[in-house]
Amino acid sequence: MPTPENASRNPLPDVGPAFLAFIEPARASPALWRLGVGILLVAATFVVAVIGLQQWIPAGFVALGLAAPVPDPFQTRPPTVLLLLAAFGGVWVGLALAVRLIHRRPMATLIGPKGARNPAGRHFVFGLLVAMGVSVPGAIILFAFGSPVQDRPVLVWALWLLPGLPLLFLQTASEELLFRGYIQQQLAVRFRSRWVWWFLPSLLFGALHFDAVTFGPNAWLVVAGTAIFGLIAADVTARTGTIGAAVGLHFVNNVFAFCLVGIAGHLSGLSLFVLPISPADSDALRPWLIADVASLLVLYGLWLAVFRLNAGFGQARRP
Repeated sequence: MPTPENASRNPLPDVGPAFLAFIEPARASPALWRLGVGILLVAATFVVAVIGLQQWIPAGFVALGLAAPVPDPFQTRPPTVLLLLAAFGGVWVGLALAVRLIHRRPMATLIGPKGARNPAGRHFVFGLLVAMGVSVPGAIILFAFGSPVQDRPVLVWALWLLPGLPLLFLQTASEELLFRGYIQQQLAVRFRSRWVWWFLPSLLFGALHFDAVTFGPNAWLVVAGTAIFGLIAADVTARTGTIGAAVGLHFVNNVFAFCLVGIAGHLSGLSLFVLPISPADSDALRPWLIADVASLLVLYGLWLAVFRLNAGFGQARRP
């Protein structure tokens, strides 16, 4: 079994003490059919939440005469994006039901080892700082060469962020709990090979972002970028033994993408600035998608360097 030092220096994620402590709660119910039923339950609660928040509730307000129907298929208005983010509460509910009813364990076990020894909070802050170390220079480059335009007044934007940031945290935390917590844990207790518990959840994460209608021939590039982020987040989780750092990385990434500079005509409802490029303009958008993938690789390199220099910064260790 690798030592914590060796695990932190391994060029690929491995089954070290921190990861063994992280997956320990899943050993009591490792059957793959339980994982399959759990995923179906999460998918069902998410679909119900999406339909309820984006269709039933707005339709109810219109029927009561409290609001006029305002179609927003490209989600360029703040309320539409907020409702989309709120729908990820359905993922949270589905996971809570799955781990309690199907696996007979608390949902908190998806975060990391319980008790005072769980460093998930410190990992989250560390993930925030590492992600900002890449995102801030990336934003400077974007403003220098991308010529983003302001999409709404600063005060209006700031007011929408009051509900937007908590809901964005809900969205990112829900995805990390599902892919890097639940699915990665359950696969790791059945398959020792990193190619199963590292690659499969990340590929699924990327595939779920496939949108050929919006991005056309660039859709696979979006999938590739998302899958690469999934691999990074899975590695971070394996090395630290909690999902804290992965949530921090994911949250900063989404804050910049949703709230600072969005793409005109696509999920830009909370963005202060937008790139004046339509997702349908494949040739114009492609260089920025490639640059986004490159920034993820820089993020991964920075993460590994800082992680090694800090000797794991307080990994969760196997009891």
